Amino acid sequence: SPELFPGKSVVEDIYGETMEWFLEAGVDFVLFETMGNIQEIEIALNISHSHPVEKWFSLILKDGEHLLDESFLRDVVTMIRNFSVNCLLLNCNTIQTSLDGIDHLLEDWDGEWGAYPNLGVTDFENDYFEIIDDHKFEESMRSILNKNPDVIGTCCGSSPRHVNMLNDFIER
Repeated sequence: SPELFPGKSVVEDIYGETMEWFLEAGVDFVLFETMGNIQEIEIALNISHSHPVEKWFSLILKDGEHLLDESFLRDVVTMIRNFSVNCLLLNCNTIQTSLDGIDHLLEDWDGEWGAYPNLGVTDFENDYFEIIDDHKFEESMRSILNKNPDVIGTCCGSSPRHVNMLNDFIER
């Protein structure tokens, strides 16, 4: 939730310390996941910029054009392009928000990308007891696959059955 952003100095301290721990442990890949606040993304980009690790960023959206904090996706992608980011993803968005967001993402991003949507019927306030049906899942995931993502998967509300279905779609 964007309103829970603790402030620049707190986030800088947390990310700086975490990056140091990762490097000391020999980590060579970092996924900044479910990022929905442009200030937090900028801090993560600046702190990780000088570290020789592969960096992936995944974004959570309010709708197809905005992050949760209402920043424009286009502005965030433009900012990210100025850094060494290996893959840009959309995650934990509903299928429809993911589909809308992918179209906007691909207008401004030409690097590796991917999506792993949640399967909830509604955005936010979702307990994932009500998920999309198999037909909608197949139709939507095939639509994403037709855009040639480098990474694809599922998030909240999914099960091993959904992963198996997705694998079948890829293999066909």
